[in-house]
Amino acid sequence: MVASARTWLLMIIDLICIPLALMPAAILIFSDIQPNESGFYCTNRRISYPYRAGSWGHRILGHWGFLIAMSIIVFMLGELTLYYREKGSLNDRGNADQQEYRDILTNLFVRLFKNNVIFLFGLSAEVSIVYIAKYTVGELRPYFLQVCGLNFTCTANKGLLFPNVCTGDKYTMEDSKLGFVSGHTATHFYTAIYLALYIQARWKWRGPWLVKPTVQAAFVAFAVWHSYSRVAIYHHDIYEVNRGLALGVSFASIMVLFVSDLFWGRGTAAARARSWYVATAGVPFSEDD
Repeated sequence: MVASARTWLLMIIDLICIPLALMPAAILIFSDIQPNESGFYCTNRRISYPYRAGSWGHRILGHWGFLIAMSIIVFMLGELTLYYREKGSLNDRGNADQQEYRDILTNLFVRLFKNNVIFLFGLSAEVSIVYIAKYTVGELRPYFLQVCGLNFTCTANKGLLFPNVCTGDKYTMEDSKLGFVSGHTATHFYTAIYLALYIQARWKWRGPWLVKPTVQAAFVAFAVWHSYSRVAIYHHDIYEVNRGLALGVSFASIMVLFVSDLFWGRGTAAARARSWYVATAGVPFSEDD
């Protein structure tokens, strides 16, 4: 089955939407735009915690590459399970022709493309929203005073101060003004909830009942551990983490329920797939898509 020019065009447009969704975050991170200057009192205990860097393991597990690789593995397992179920149905019929086998193979690649594109688009858009919030609010991190480098003795009568009185490292200072919301929390909970819902919709087999909920719980537990460890190393307070959790869960739910077709009716999902990705010759989608 050779895809039409229109099919390739639609797929390219989908791929272009991913960097477009990420562009606001990229502009804020790599340009000279500074976060909002929030005032502070130098006696405020909330921003007086010591600065602690995360461990190497913590940094690796929190990296985008790890989350994307984990999602690709889950999508491949889910779609391969569906592919072999469709192939088994054709084998049981006994009179399927080669075109039908090619159709379900096309189905496999289309679903992999669709699931990865939707996931990455949602992740990119969520990261952009996080950075827009960070730069707009300019919430000070709990370790702010540790890296501020005040060159005077802090007393209660100093009144409201602004970060321009600090003498600390420029990069560290800028990062210390990006407390709201927790980007790690939003990203990890987006990934965990998206994959848990994907597994609920796609992973279907006649095996042990508790395998699927165990994997789903593992993803959520990993997100909880990584997110709330940000409180333990004083990079966020509990309220910033909770708001990141709410953002990540909300974004994942919207992407799965309203953008993807994982929980749509079979007829609706198949019709949408045909209209969007199908090649001009034939119909390479079964009603199970």
